[in-house]
Amino acid sequence: MSPRQSRVETWLCILAFGILWADLVRQLSFRWSADEQYSYGWCVPVLVVGLLWGRWAGRPAVSPPCIPKFSGPPGSGAGRSPWSRIPWSILLGALVVLLAAALLPLRVIHEVNPDWPLISWSLAGAVVGISLFAVYLLGGWRWVKHFAFPICFMLVAVKWPGRIEHPLTQGLMRSVAGVTVEVLYWLDIPALQRGNLIDLRIGTLGVQEACSGIRSFQSTLMVALFLGELYLLHWPRRVLLVALGLTIALFLNLVRTFILAWQAASSGIAAVDRWHDPAGLTILAVSLVCLWTIANWLRPKPGALAASAPPGQAFVLPKAFVYAISAWIVLMFFATELWFRVHEARRAAGVQWSVAFPTQLSGFREIILSDWENKLLKQDLSQSASWQENDGKEWAVYYLRWLPGRMLSRLGARGHRPEICMRASGFELKEDSGSVLLAAGDLQLPFRKYEFEGQGKPVHVFFCLWEDGMENLPRTGELTKRDRLAAAFSAQRLLGQRSMELILRGYRNLEEAQQAVRVRLPQLIEIEERKPKPASRQSSITNHP
Repeated sequence: MSPRQSRVETWLCILAFGILWADLVRQLSFRWSADEQYSYGWCVPVLVVGLLWGRWAGRPAVSPPCIPKFSGPPGSGAGRSPWSRIPWSILLGALVVLLAAALLPLRVIHEVNPDWPLISWSLAGAVVGISLFAVYLLGGWRWVKHFAFPICFMLVAVKWPGRIEHPLTQGLMRSVAGVTVEVLYWLDIPALQRGNLIDLRIGTLGVQEACSGIRSFQSTLMVALFLGELYLLHWPRRVLLVALGLTIALFLNLVRTFILAWQAASSGIAAVDRWHDPAGLTILAVSLVCLWTIANWLRPKPGALAASAPPGQAFVLPKAFVYAISAWIVLMFFATELWFRVHEARRAAGVQWSVAFPTQLSGFREIILSDWENKLLKQDLSQSASWQENDGKEWAVYYLRWLPGRMLSRLGARGHRPEICMRASGFELKEDSGSVLLAAGDLQLPFRKYEFEGQGKPVHVFFCLWEDGMENLPRTGELTKRDRLAAAFSAQRLLGQRSMELILRGYRNLEEAQQAVRVRLPQLIEIEERKPKPASRQSSITNHP
């Protein structure tokens, strides 16, 4: 191979993997932008590059990527499995081919479902696996072991599965609220815990305003893993660093919550806004200094680190791998974009609808969302109100609209549901009764039914999550795996989103509340069949409360 050919193939490989990783960062960044809980993810790609640069300076000598065959049982070859005669290299190559082939459907599904942790982890895992295989071809197993942690470090920025994240989030917030109330009690400050809220004599403090705990938990985990790799700590010391870091993060988060509660009790709820950011920045700085101090304390002495083997001649990637992976990456991006563009050109106009509140009923008042709620929801339009029906029953309706044309719309709409938000506000979930289709004229809206309990009284909640054009798809309204895959198969990308939440008080049971919703809903919904194409965000009229 001529030097010119070697340089061309080297830069082609760098370009191909650069595009692959840049796309992974793009896919994951939707979550980083939509959810402040994962905003630390923007730092992770930079840290990955830094760790790889540090590892490159101490890389071991290359070794040919020859993998031994399976070792069968001792004795003669009789009775051995056919798999025992297949070299590891063939099986490993077949696995990488499967990972590369899976990238195309994974990208299509993730473009429509950026909030699906299963697909996010699968996509990130495929990119990491292919990258590790390229490292193996470059320098053998020594290089894989040497560079594995920096490459896998990207996984700390992937959204956690909901079954892990939601219980942990709620548990941390409730624990912080509970401990804060106890400390306030010792200081003779009246306070009561209501879910994740702290009721003070002059108002209510939400722990989400004081810091939920999970943000500091996850970002501290990321920093602890980074420092452990930066200082090349042995694994027992890395585990100790992570454990101490998480303990410090939770303790400092409790301190921050107490400071805000103390200021709210002594100077009024308005003082929380003044102290929120300074307290948060101070706690963050203290947490990072503590982590850095512990990492330096655990850091081995300079003479304790084993010297690396001198780098040998670089092992050139096989030409077949370079051209195959480069061609596949280009084809994958082209096919994905073609899939969506073709379907978007054929998409029929969807039914547009909004809400019309019964302003003539007694007790009617508009509900203005706070700046913090608007920042959290990131909606383009919100209309909320409460009133009393003629029979004295209390209603509250929240209607949110996310305009089409951006990926954050789907993430914002799907990220807030009653089973999370109502429980965080101190309500206890008594029953989740599944979904029901409720009619508003010719439109069938899928509502999920809940029964909560607050202050000893039942509260019935009906929640509808609607996507533009949803009337043309067989959706269940529960956002199941089947719904997600159907949306990807139909190329439902960058569509507008709506959510409607009805909160009813005073009804004896869920059946009685559902019947009341059936009667009232047609009067609440205004249907307008129009709109051949979604308007651009620049020309759309938005209304932020």
